Amino acid sequence: MEERSEQLCVDVKKRKPFKRITTFLKQLANIQPEIVEFVATKFGIFGGIVYENPWWFILGSILITLICCIGFIPGIPKWVDSAEQLYSLPYSLARDHGILHTKLFSNIQSRTQLIIVTSNTPGENVLTWEFLEIVSHINKLVRGESLDAVGGRRVGVNIDSRLLGSNQNTKLNSEVDTDPFHLPNDVFLTYNDICTRTSFETCSVQSVIEAGILDMKALLNGKPPELYMLGGFVFNLRKQAFLPDYILGKMKTIPCIRTLPTDLVSKILHPELLMPSEKGPGFSDVQIDCIISAEAFLMAYEIFDDKTDANMIRNMMWEQALINILKENRDWGRARLSFSAFRSRDDELKASTSENSDILLVGLTFALLFFYVGSANFSFDLYKMKTYSGLAGLFAALLGLASGMGLMSICGVSFVPTVLVTPFLIMGAAVNYLFVIVNAYSTGYTITSTKERCMLTLQDSVIGISITMCTGLVSFSIGAVGEPYMSIRNFCIFSAASIIFTYIYVFIFMFPVLCLDAKRESIRRLHFFKVPKLTDADIWAKKEALEGRSLPIDKATSFAIVSYNLSRILDEYNIKLYPVKDSDYYNKSLTQRIIKSLFHLPMKQNHLILDQNKIDTSTNESQIISSSYTDCSNISQKFYENRLITRELEYEQDSSRNEIFTEDLSCYNQVSNIEHLLQTLLVEPPGTVGRSTRRIMLHTIGPLMATPLVKFAVLILWITFLSVSIYGFTKMESGLDLRDLAPKTSYLQGFDRDFIQYFGEYDVPTDVYFPETLEWWKREVQERIFDFVLTLEKLESTKRVIDPLQNIISNPNLAKLLRGGSKEIFQTTLYDELYNNPDSNYKQFAYDFVWKGKELVTYRIRLFVKGMQTSQQKADWMSAIRAVCEAEEKHPKLPFKVVAYNYMMLFYESDLSILSECFSNMLSCGIAIELITLMLIPEVMSGLFVIVLMACIDIGLFGFMYYWNVKLNMVSMINLLLSMGFAVDYSTLMTHTFSHCYGQTRNHRMIECLGLMGAPVCHGAMSTFLGIIVLSGSTSYIFTVFFKMMVMVVGFGFFHGIIVLPVLLSIVGRLTGNTNDIELEMSNWLKNGYENKKKSCDCSKPTLAILSRDFQANNSSTQTFTSKEYNQTVDFIGPNYKN
Repeated sequence: MEERSEQLCVDVKKRKPFKRITTFLKQLANIQPEIVEFVATKFGIFGGIVYENPWWFILGSILITLICCIGFIPGIPKWVDSAEQLYSLPYSLARDHGILHTKLFSNIQSRTQLIIVTSNTPGENVLTWEFLEIVSHINKLVRGESLDAVGGRRVGVNIDSRLLGSNQNTKLNSEVDTDPFHLPNDVFLTYNDICTRTSFETCSVQSVIEAGILDMKALLNGKPPELYMLGGFVFNLRKQAFLPDYILGKMKTIPCIRTLPTDLVSKILHPELLMPSEKGPGFSDVQIDCIISAEAFLMAYEIFDDKTDANMIRNMMWEQALINILKENRDWGRARLSFSAFRSRDDELKASTSENSDILLVGLTFALLFFYVGSANFSFDLYKMKTYSGLAGLFAALLGLASGMGLMSICGVSFVPTVLVTPFLIMGAAVNYLFVIVNAYSTGYTITSTKERCMLTLQDSVIGISITMCTGLVSFSIGAVGEPYMSIRNFCIFSAASIIFTYIYVFIFMFPVLCLDAKRESIRRLHFFKVPKLTDADIWAKKEALEGRSLPIDKATSFAIVSYNLSRILDEYNIKLYPVKDSDYYNKSLTQRIIKSLFHLPMKQNHLILDQNKIDTSTNESQIISSSYTDCSNISQKFYENRLITRELEYEQDSSRNEIFTEDLSCYNQVSNIEHLLQTLLVEPPGTVGRSTRRIMLHTIGPLMATPLVKFAVLILWITFLSVSIYGFTKMESGLDLRDLAPKTSYLQGFDRDFIQYFGEYDVPTDVYFPETLEWWKREVQERIFDFVLTLEKLESTKRVIDPLQNIISNPNLAKLLRGGSKEIFQTTLYDELYNNPDSNYKQFAYDFVWKGKELVTYRIRLFVKGMQTSQQKADWMSAIRAVCEAEEKHPKLPFKVVAYNYMMLFYESDLSILSECFSNMLSCGIAIELITLMLIPEVMSGLFVIVLMACIDIGLFGFMYYWNVKLNMVSMINLLLSMGFAVDYSTLMTHTFSHCYGQTRNHRMIECLGLMGAPVCHGAMSTFLGIIVLSGSTSYIFTVFFKMMVMVVGFGFFHGIIVLPVLLSIVGRLTGNTNDIELEMSNWLKNGYENKKKSCDCSKPTLAILSRDFQANNSSTQTFTSKEYNQTVDFIGPNYKN
């Protein structure tokens, strides 16, 4: 019994978190309507204030922008374009290892410059004396020992500029009137002055020249050049070893026997491999491998870098001089060179997103959006066009960009290359906002008061705009707070600030212009200067409301209007599509019934019955028959026209207006007559912006999407999309290849191409070192180290391992002293062999050992790994080598700590963490967006739709990144975070609209939703696409990735928001308790009427003359009444047909 009680307690505890979540969601659902109503009401009040004082808000917006633009004054903005700072983790294991490596091996810290020399003829042998002469000239040029052939310049750095700490006034010696060969070193520094030194007191250079090829010329006596491999290495006369396949691309070797000095080869090869030579004593014949040809030369020049500011400036200046000269000296007759300086990646990254090209692309984007927004909001009724308002929304985006970026610059946030995509993003978002607002204004055409119409516009649109702004802001906020990468963090900070300002400016800059536009429309003027504070329509509507004479439709929402019009459209649609009685359905064949089920729009039975009553049974079933209009249809049109005319009169014409306004209303007590009256009064007037798009949505697209066949096709397409995306997701690659950061036109592209082609067998050399001092002199420690080296050699990725200690101990003459177990003998022997013995074969390793006095602290092992094509492979290799090192630390027999490090591991580590970082941030974004959605959308089902579609969009992005050759890295991760907010905008707008619709069925509400929000969503998607289309031709990697990702974000978001979501809502969407009582309200209004005297109406007459008047602007007191007959055509449901 006790155990059962304990188990029950455990179960209750497990259920508590779920219960808390459920309780929280219920509480949120309870207060949600109050939150939405409060926000909408307050914004409505704010809209009234803006309406009466628009110019103050416009001028205030401009003033705020000017203040924030202080951040663009030269000297204030900061720019970061270092790849290390942008795309590597600020705190990582690789960075810690790098700091320790710099501390231990400070005398070998360097910056490497690489030059590749090859033939203009692919595949030609360059190991010839002709090409070697060219290589020798290039070597002298780099060292500053000769002038370049193009400009007569020498590679070097002026020390005066270095001392000033600036490179602004740097001049090469070729630019001054002095002899460049007679300058003292304290004025002009060449490579020989700043290079990293070797233990031979020479510059650290890896090249065929340093390997001694020119020294072989006399030995070969005019024969073709060749190099000798001894133990896998090539040695020069200083006994310095070189890896031949590291400096010779696609070399060819043959076995050969050569006669060499015995004292040289005996120190390199085992004595048993030496054979007597015909030359006699002092020479031996050796069977070796001879290098006879190669297709490329690699030359690596290292300059010393102690990380100090003065040293950094000096090195940067020298590298810039080298780049400037080599750029103009890449053609050397039959030979050509490609090169990469240490700073080249950062320079080309900055060049790819230079300010000039960025301004050009932003200007082109603005021009495209200017044209699109202007044309989309244009109307041939010049009074009703909203082009001014649309362009104001576009300018609001520019103001938001300037304010957001300027303010962040003032706050000290550094500009990074990824920030340059922010303008394209923000302009697209702002255009979405303006289309939502203009659409809300256009659908409020029944509201007579211009002020109330503008207030209701803001009240209706603020929730949708706030949802889209909050979802985007959440994405940026998560990136700004949770991202360790500067490239992502600073981009999100700038974008978040810009989108907040854009959101504000839409209400205080674009909306005031819309208010001016509305006043201009009301007073029928082409410009909005000197418009009144309140229009005549505002004053008249207020007076009507006070006297109780305003129609119920004057307060009707756009949801109610579209819902009523849709019911009329659907009636007409069913009559046209299948004009037969419902009783005839079962008399048809199976094929006919299937066709009807597939293509006939589902409607409620009462609608079908009403439609049946409208069908003339005396006609053929396929003939389309109109509804039987009574004579009151004519009355309704004239009533509507007169109502519009009377509102243009002065206020003192009240008595005349009353006669017309109340005339012949007694005939509208019947339901059918009320329907005809509403049908006329609620018709959208021609010239309204977006009217054609809404008609297409309501008449064509909406009913089509409600058919079962289309729904089935959409669901199949959606499932196919998810399946293809999931497959692509399993194949997706991650990692940032620094080679991609260079533009397609960069000189680095040629270097990268040559390096992969000729020297792809090797990757970046790695230092494996011991961060803690060991008992090096003990045999068991040495054996453990040798076992570790053997483990490294056995790795599949290993090309070669060079262990200096093992090489020295393997010498029989030194082995006894070094392996005897005596600390003093070990330290002394090793130190003397490295530094004091002039004939030592191991002097090359001197800088690989770190000493404290004459006590060995640590040393490094050089690991050469095979070339890896992708950054993901390199990251996996780093994990593997770290696992090997960690295994040694946990070894049961004499464990020790060992570390593997190279500079590129800073970026490899980012590749390892990018996937987990991405998922973590996207999950945080998803949770935050879902809470915002639940807070602003009135029911849970809509929130679930949003989160499900958001997940589907992200799956699609991950999957199609594989198909479009986009890897998951810091650049693409920005767009994945954006997708959480921007792609789901369309879904949130549609679900929010659906939850407020009045339709009696899901299909009806789905069509209403498309009619209300379909146009803004389509325009928003198109404008966002136009905002990024100019990036398609960019050579910048950042812009290219941004274009590809945003195309997918917009495309997938549009597909899910405007196609998939409406179908899902029409199937399982929740029907809220919204009801459309517009007919009942109108009927009550007509029945109760005024207390004024009413005239009777005889609706039985076949035609009834209705009083109308010709309004004369110059004589408003004179009213001429004429009698006309009118044949009505209902605009909203298409043409009617006469009986």
